[in-house]
Amino acid sequence: MSDLKVNEVKTDTIKDQSGTTAMTIDTSGRILTPARPSFFARGYGSLRAQGAATINGLTISSTKQIVLWDSVDVNVGNHFDNTTGIFTVPIAGVYQVSYHLGKKAANGKYVQVTIYASSSDSTSVGYITQYSGQDGSYGMYDTSGATVLVNASVGQQISLTLEQYNTNWTTPDTAQEYFSFGIYLIG
Repeated sequence: MSDLKVNEVKTDTIKDQSGTTAMTIDTSGRILTPARPSFFARGYGSLRAQGAATINGLTISSTKQIVLWDSVDVNVGNHFDNTTGIFTVPIAGVYQVSYHLGKKAANGKYVQVTIYASSSDSTSVGYITQYSGQDGSYGMYDTSGATVLVNASVGQQISLTLEQYNTNWTTPDTAQEYFSFGIYLIG
């Protein structure tokens, strides 16, 4: 291992091969990068209307409905559209995609959460699918969550769906602290 010794940090701009500013060092020595596309939404608002939806050219099962959110707290670049529930990738790169779901006692009902992120996803189980169930006891709480990395291309779409095909399925609690979804460009 070697040490990097610096006597002075100058304000400077670092550009990539195309001449686009990739990073700036300010007078305090902080590294500043251009705004990274990201969003964070929380609070189960509703589901898009029942019926087949198309994501990345795939027609997903009509029993899966895309989640719409009560609050979009962060939307850097406005690439998330809460009227469709879809984030459209503006810059190719690796994106961190995560969700957290909590539900109060639902008397033995399940929640199935699916992230759709690429054109090679399964139409039934997407990029990743998780189930959150309960043993039927009242007063029990249940949670699930996932974080995945997606190597995405410009124009690729990412969304989160809930399964709604029979009475064994339920939706999350509507309080904002029980359900969230976010995407962030890592690099």
